[in-house]
Amino acid sequence: MSDEAEPTSSRRWWWIGGTAVVVVALVAVLVGVNAASDDDATPDAGSSSTGPATASPTPSPEPTVAPTEAPTADATPSPEPTPEPTPDATPPDVPLVPVPPIDDREPTQPPPGEPGVVGGVAAEVTQVKDVESQGTGPGEVSGPAYALTLVLRNDSSEPYDPSTLQVSLFAGAAGIPLASVDSDPRVSVPTAPLAPGTSATATYVFAAGDPDDLPLAAFVDLAPDLAPIVFQGLVPR
Repeated sequence: MSDEAEPTSSRRWWWIGGTAVVVVALVAVLVGVNAASDDDATPDAGSSSTGPATASPTPSPEPTVAPTEAPTADATPSPEPTPEPTPDATPPDVPLVPVPPIDDREPTQPPPGEPGVVGGVAAEVTQVKDVESQGTGPGEVSGPAYALTLVLRNDSSEPYDPSTLQVSLFAGAAGIPLASVDSDPRVSVPTAPLAPGTSATATYVFAAGDPDDLPLAAFVDLAPDLAPIVFQGLVPR
């Protein structure tokens, strides 16, 4: 009996010892695994100080919005229409032709191209034309001449008697009087009274002198009791 108990006791201690060894080994393994886990979880201080710095993310650039260009006015604006030129109200200066007075009546001188009005009667020289006169009366000759057209208009309330009408023509700076050619067929002088609101045309022919004796001046005497009218700056056409 004693021989069988000894081996059994030896086996029991062997089993207990082996179990203890296994337990110790397992504990060692668990401790090692735990230490390794702690090492991985804790960052190395040296690594954090010497490692490359993590670059901060660069913000994406905001999209550039193209500025809206304001409409600009055309650098060269459309030319404005050019107004039509208006004739100068003041005609160029022309030399005055000396006209001798008839009596003490002061003559009136209208602007060139406008009528003269005295006593309600208007007179206007509308044309002075170069012509060849046909003189048949005593002392009259045919040759270069001027045909003067005069328009009369009675704006008064009384009839105007043209029988008293006298017209003379003077030439150049010396005021040379030109002879009338009363027998020329172009001559036409109204003789009937001119009623209020009516008009008449008279034509006179004068022998031309030196063609350089210009301009001309017409002396129109409507009536002895009216101021005479002098038309200056006349040029034959």
